[in-house]
Parts: sequence; structure tokens; C-alpha cells
Amino acid sequence: MTRSLVIIVSLLLAALAAGFVCEDELAKCLKRIDKGKKCQGLPLPDNLLPPVTVDAKGYNLTEYRKGVYSVGESQYFMMIVKTSSQLIVVDGPEGNFLIRDANGVPIGTTLTDAIKEIAGDTKFKRIKIIYSHQHYDHIGAVPFIYSYLETAYPKAQIKILAHSAILKPLINGDRPGFPLPTVLFDKKKVLKLRRNLKVIIKPQCGGHTPSDLIIHIPKTSGGVGVAYLVDVIFPRWAPPYNLAIVTDIHEYIELHSRILALDIEVYIGGHFTHVGTYQDVLAAKAYLEDLLAASAEGLAVSSSTPLPAFFDVMDPSSRWWGNLSHFVKDFTEAGVAVCSRIMIEKWGCRLGGVDIWVDAHCESIINFLRLDN
Repeated sequence: MTRSLVIIVSLLLAALAAGFVCEDELAKCLKRIDKGKKCQGLPLPDNLLPPVTVDAKGYNLTEYRKGVYSVGESQYFMMIVKTSSQLIVVDGPEGNFLIRDANGVPIGTTLTDAIKEIAGDTKFKRIKIIYSHQHYDHIGAVPFIYSYLETAYPKAQIKILAHSAILKPLINGDRPGFPLPTVLFDKKKVLKLRRNLKVIIKPQCGGHTPSDLIIHIPKTSGGVGVAYLVDVIFPRWAPPYNLAIVTDIHEYIELHSRILALDIEVYIGGHFTHVGTYQDVLAAKAYLEDLLAASAEGLAVSSSTPLPAFFDVMDPSSRWWGNLSHFVKDFTEAGVAVCSRIMIEKWGCRLGGVDIWVDAHCESIINFLRLDN
């Protein structure tokens, strides 16, 4: 476990030992908001306690059906699929998987150890690496993985699969020699591994990046259904930032329904502490629906309330005379305040991090409702 992770876990455990209960702190938080003050922060909900710990080998390995694994380290997850002759490696995150020298320079990844553990003495004939999307935090360890696979399986055919939209960002990136995809596509691709196991790869543009892929393993007599989609839904957590740096909110909203239409029991979202379930996807959709309603309420309030900034901008004697940015900021903040109060009360003790990210969520959706909807 890295030093930073030890500190985080220690702080969380200390908070638990101190007796902080989310529901009690939520009541205090709402009182502060109603007095025009900032919420001081909420403890984690019960479903995130105790915090996840990582095995001494540097990763946690879970098999969900024969040959289908998640590999996690409390911040990132990836997926590996194995048969008697084939290996599929979905992503290669950086995070705490990276092994660094004394100067902090990456020199390897514990993901190669995870592959060794899964592979055992299997001699793979075909190996596929899949890039779920273009962001290096999820594929940055692939050079180490690719080098290991070439050495360990010199007779295997190794291909890298990715959405066609990924090529330009990778070529323009600042990582010379980064393994580029050998198979590009923008339509559904099906990998049939054995009679009751197949991997369906669907391009999904716009929910997070133009190069997003949904990797779906349908439910069969051989095991549970699994969906892998990164940086959209964060099981048991609120999305970070402005809904995880969403590029297309229309697509982001629709994605939740598309995932729920899949026959799955397991959802791997690529980040944070837990692999999810169908119920976690339902919760994420419910959060988004409440966020849309709360943002609409906030927008209605800011649109109908006389704001001091409006008069400042119109007043030649004011320092803000003619400064439209001052009014836009005041207009947005008034709507965000209403939206955030609603969302914290409903979700502050149901998903981790709501109190931290909700202002960004409300601002994103308010702007979406004003400009795009």
C-alpha cells in the first residue's frame, strides 16, 4: 500500500473511531447551509465503511465467473478475461498499480503480477488488449503490460483494439513509443471465446470521451452478466468533478438507461473503491434524475429572483458596471445553491462525495438546461 493510501485509510478509520455518523452530520450540514454557510463535510455513508484495503501484493483480484476477473487497488479497476487459449486485458491503469523507483519514476506495474496469477501455466495463442478510452490514467501502464506479454508469450498473436476516435489523441500525446491500436473500429465487435462466453464491444461516443467503449459480457449458463464502462458511473460514489468531465450530457443521461438494458449483475466502472451491481447503476440513474429536477428548480429560482448583481451591472456608479460576468456568476450561484441544498439532503448519506462535488454537478446541469435542452 502506498504512503498516500495509508494516510487516507488512517484518516477514514480515525473518523469512524471518533463516532462521526453521516446522518447526524447531515443535519448539522443542512443547518449551516440554511444560515448561508458552507457545509463542513460529511462522513462516508455506511455502505462505504470500513474503507477498502488492498492486499499486500498490491492489488485485489476477484473472479465473477469462470475466467472473468476485476483487478483493483482502491482507486482504479480493470478487467481480465481468460480462456484455455486466449487472454483479454481491458485497460492498464496507472494509479497505485505503478511500481516506481527511488526517484518516483515508473519502472513497472503490479498488473503483470495479476496477469501471471490469472494465467498460471496457460500458453496463450491469442492476446488482445482493449483500450476503453483515450485517457492515460486508465491505459498508461500498457507499455509495461505489452512488453511483459511479448516476452512471456513470444508465439502469441498480440493485438490492441480501440475505438477509431482514439488514434489522434494518442498520436498527439506526449508519450513517444506508446503502443498504438492495431485494430480500430467504430461499430459493434463481438469476440467469441467459447460456447458460453463472448465479449461484446460497443462504441459509445460522448458520455465521457469520443473514444468510449462499453465492454459487455452477456449472462449465460456459464455465469453472470458483466458490463465495463469507465468514468461514467462510480458505484457507491458521486461522480467527481463536473460529472466526471462529461463531454455530452445528453449522451451521459442516455447511457444510464443503456447500461440498465443490459442483462448484468456486475458493473465495473474503472474507479474508486468498489465494483458495482445492477442496483448501483439504478442508484446512479436515480441520482441523475434527482439532479435534473433539482437543477430545474434552482434555475427557476435564479430566473425569477431579482439578483443584486443585475442592478450592479446596470449602475454606472458601481464597480461592476457593464461587467456581465459578474451577473452570470451571481445568476449561476443562486441556482446552484438551491440545487445543492436539495441534493445534499437527499443523497449526502447515500453516495460518497456528494457534498464535495454537488456544486459542480448542479452547475453543469443548470447550464445544460439553459443552453442545450
